[in-house]
Amino acid sequence: MRGEVEMDLPEKNNEIYFKGLISMMEHLSEPWGIKDRQSRHIYMNKAAYLYTNTPLDFDIEGKLDNEFPAHWAEFSPEFIEHDKRTEESQDRVTVIETHYWYGKDFLMPFISEKLPIYNDKKELIEMIYKQTIISNKEEDINEIFERIIYEEIKDLEKDIQPFS
Repeated sequence: MRGEVEMDLPEKNNEIYFKGLISMMEHLSEPWGIKDRQSRHIYMNKAAYLYTNTPLDFDIEGKLDNEFPAHWAEFSPEFIEHDKRTEESQDRVTVIETHYWYGKDFLMPFISEKLPIYNDKKELIEMIYKQTIISNKEEDINEIFERIIYEEIKDLEKDIQPFS
């Protein structure tokens, strides 16, 4: 007979799963992060730091969006609304965010997805988020990233002093 079988398993160690999520996100090239239920940041991968133009030495842990040293921080109420919609729906919520991402001087539309994370007791504890660039063609995406990389290299070259 097929059906649902309930097993009396001990509570899983949520910390192990949380660390596994962070370990996975660290190796992804797209911006990923984790926020708690009060919309405070817990974790951002390096791609998310670059995407948001957040200084790499800025400690994001426990910070709200409006506390970030970045121009997008002024849109904190919209980001918190996205967090709340995710919490209320208990499902993935997707929006389009257009801003001067990566600190560039041109607007870039990204798909922003937030997904709820539950503990072993099926209680919402956190949300993960990721951003994906919007484009109809892979060539457009490559062109945008090449432009970003080219501009980053130009900026770095300005800071390099030749040996005397």
